[in-house]
Amino acid sequence: MLRHMLRFMQDDVFQNTYGFSRDSSKAAKELGDFKNMFFNAEAGEAAAPMEVDASPDRPAIGELREKSTPAKAGTPIEGMVIGANRNSYLRRGAAFDVMKNVEAGVEDTGITFSFTPLKRGAPASPGTPTFTPSKVLLANGERTMNMLSPGASSKLFHADVEYQKVVSEWTFQKDEVDIPQADIAHDHKASQLEDGANTLLGLDANRLCKWDLRDPRGVVQEAGDASPIVQWTGGKDFARGTNFSCMATSGAGHVVVGSKDGKIRLYSSKTLTQAKTSIPGLGKASLLLMSHMTVNGYWQQQMTTSWSSNPPLETM
Repeated sequence: MLRHMLRFMQDDVFQNTYGFSRDSSKAAKELGDFKNMFFNAEAGEAAAPMEVDASPDRPAIGELREKSTPAKAGTPIEGMVIGANRNSYLRRGAAFDVMKNVEAGVEDTGITFSFTPLKRGAPASPGTPTFTPSKVLLANGERTMNMLSPGASSKLFHADVEYQKVVSEWTFQKDEVDIPQADIAHDHKASQLEDGANTLLGLDANRLCKWDLRDPRGVVQEAGDASPIVQWTGGKDFARGTNFSCMATSGAGHVVVGSKDGKIRLYSSKTLTQAKTSIPGLGKASLLLMSHMTVNGYWQQQMTTSWSSNPPLETM
């Protein structure tokens, strides 16, 4: 009885849709053998799609967020270098764990490498020396890295990721005076994907800087043993009290700067001399260690030793 009623209803729907009945000569002329495939429960069941297993190469969204990775012995993770192409990297002291970027996050490739430092002077002692960075930026289409080192705060080290070597060493200078840097950032979010991007931003406790890696003496390899100079091209020296600690940029080049007292300042892409937005800190407990900003500049995240926050900021 129920099947009869369903067939009757579907025949009416068919006629209302096409303007003629399923059993008419016009239906056979217009639709041919397909006339019984429309609004027909029996045909629909016969043509039901088969079940297909999810592809093992394409994990479901959120799967990797719940997937634990076995802890590795040795140095703990000190930072993550986010890539937009194939790989991202976990930094453990002098070593980098290579992570594959996938749709739902990252996967451990099991590959670990470290950079061989730039050779200067006498040959190195037996054993393979390694370079230990404190801050890392991907550059030149993510084929190279620009790095700071805790033992040489006024130096910028340029490394080739493919060859795993430090290939050049630069000195931050302003008016022939070496300038230490506590953090560095690209002048806009996508700069790491650009070939030949020669400018970057930096800071120390009371200074915001714009730097240019184009050495005025010409090709770096022709500069002899002297370290090439990273030229100061802008920024501001603050008298005291800013206590800058970390920075990040948006897609348009707006700059967010965190401080040791927890204060967050937002600077426009055109000037680093005066903050356009300021969010007060929460005291000494809110020492900001790392900063990130979304491409649109609306959301940013600040991390401390004990918590993280992501207050929205208005894009200028």
